[in-house]
Amino acid sequence: MPRIRTIKPEFWTDSKTGTLNEFSKCLFIGLLNYSDDYGLLEWDPAEWRAKLFPYHYDSTPTVVISALTGELLPKGLIQVFTILKDDGALKKFAFIRNFGKHQVINNPSNPLLDDWKKGDIPETYAKRMEYKYEELGENMCVGVTDPSRTTTVGLLPGKERKGKERRKKKNTTLSSNKETRPCEPTIFQIIIEDLNQQAEKKFRYDTKSTKDKINARLNEGYTVADFKEIHRVMVLSWGNDPKMRQFLRPETLYAASHFESYLNQPEPDQPVQRPTIYYYKKDFEEAKARGDKNIKYEPKD
Repeated sequence: MPRIRTIKPEFWTDSKTGTLNEFSKCLFIGLLNYSDDYGLLEWDPAEWRAKLFPYHYDSTPTVVISALTGELLPKGLIQVFTILKDDGALKKFAFIRNFGKHQVINNPSNPLLDDWKKGDIPETYAKRMEYKYEELGENMCVGVTDPSRTTTVGLLPGKERKGKERRKKKNTTLSSNKETRPCEPTIFQIIIEDLNQQAEKKFRYDTKSTKDKINARLNEGYTVADFKEIHRVMVLSWGNDPKMRQFLRPETLYAASHFESYLNQPEPDQPVQRPTIYYYKKDFEEAKARGDKNIKYEPKD
């Protein structure tokens, strides 16, 4: 149930909240409205998108996840953690940091989690309930510790028991801690994977320069569909030109000075002639000896 919340004037000048892009600002304020009286929410980006952006047809759950992984989580405004239920299901939650510091709740309702108390954070809750606590990376994969990431996400795997039984039994290390589970793809991943597929490249989606350029264009009102259209048209335009093909890269395609013109560029008359790929060296050498053009050798692992 949505609730009335307080937005202080300092929100707009704070170094963390004040520097959020406009979409992330709206998302963060919306999460305040829909959290319980302790700053807790059930993790459901699809539902958040439906409730907070009902008239934004291009604001998909993926865009919401991108705002979380790109801004709210790295800036330490929220945490994500999980609880292992008695039925073996992992339940994921979001926690708004410093919620109690900025919100005055006179008659709080029951918290989403049993025994969650005023002033709790995931770490203190885990310690009091004798749950194991781990920190995860920004990919938010449940039960996977990724020390290469810098963004902190809380993980609280532990049996959610009632009454004294919960305090008597300590949780054991869960096998899920070592299992790789699929992550929700970020908007950066979706865009760059489309570019890699269209242009036959291998760009990374998690570099700072690429993410900054994508965020800048999104903040200008462009959509994921616009990125994909640029990939398609520019691959058709430059794919057969050895000199121009090198510019099928985020640095060029997503630049502020180029983006709009690329988006409105007409399609060329001739489609891209993709190379014939040979997976065995013998076949490749035979084709080369015949004088075949536009061939490529990609050995199988």
